Amino acid sequence: MELDYTLKQSLLNLEKSFDALDNALMKQGNSATGNDGMADELNMLNEDKNHLAAQLDKAKAKIRMFETVNQQIENRVDTAMQQLSSLLIEDGDR
Repeated sequence: MELDYTLKQSLLNLEKSFDALDNALMKQGNSATGNDGMADELNMLNEDKNHLAAQLDKAKAKIRMFETVNQQIENRVDTAMQQLSSLLIEDGDR
């Protein structure tokens, strides 16, 4: 569970960073009008941001998959523990 919390916090921090980058790009874009070099750089930064956003989406999908698998494993372990407990109780009653 601590890993889930750490991953979620990391994703939140990454999203905040993307928001800050987006705001900086918007400010830079507003001041870069008429300057082709700045416009090219802004386009490159936007492409990088889009690429990072796509990577973030993939990471989120993997996290959801891992959370699902983790929940399935927890359920299986709980079931196995209950079955073992029942067997031990039955064996003790004999």
